[in-house]
Amino acid sequence: MWLSYHIPCFYLNRGSICACFNKDFKAELLKGLEKEGVTYIKLETVKVKMGDDFVDEEILSFYTDDTNADDKLQTFLDIFDNAVVKYESDLKQGNYFFEFDGCMLYTHSSVVTTRKPSRIKPVIRKLEELWRKYPDLRLGQLLIDCAGDKDLFNLEDDELLEAMERFGDNL
Repeated sequence: MWLSYHIPCFYLNRGSICACFNKDFKAELLKGLEKEGVTYIKLETVKVKMGDDFVDEEILSFYTDDTNADDKLQTFLDIFDNAVVKYESDLKQGNYFFEFDGCMLYTHSSVVTTRKPSRIKPVIRKLEELWRKYPDLRLGQLLIDCAGDKDLFNLEDDELLEAMERFGDNL
């Protein structure tokens, strides 16, 4: 599994590009990765074009061949998200992103998001468990059956998870 954290080295201030190097942010990422047993880590600086100027962005890439890759992926996302949240005011960025094997996997936007990415995995696991138990149901049917009389569109993820657990217990 090859993953990359894109670390901003600049921010925009009234249309001007300003340097933004935060060693504590990088140290937090490295500490988290080392704690998870990652041994191959590469840090490189690349040039990114912004308007007529080129600015630096650092890419912290690492490789893991851990057999629990799916479980570790959420851990690596959490390491990144926690560091972004902790140093967000110093970094002065609106968006951050994370790549998995060359594909953008996760974006953190300080302006919009209030929900934690860690909520996704338990809901998906429960959905898969139920769907495998009732494979003749179409996905829409399963979700509507789980939601019952509640409006599926306005149902929060934790409420949906509870509804799926009740649905599994009642049948």
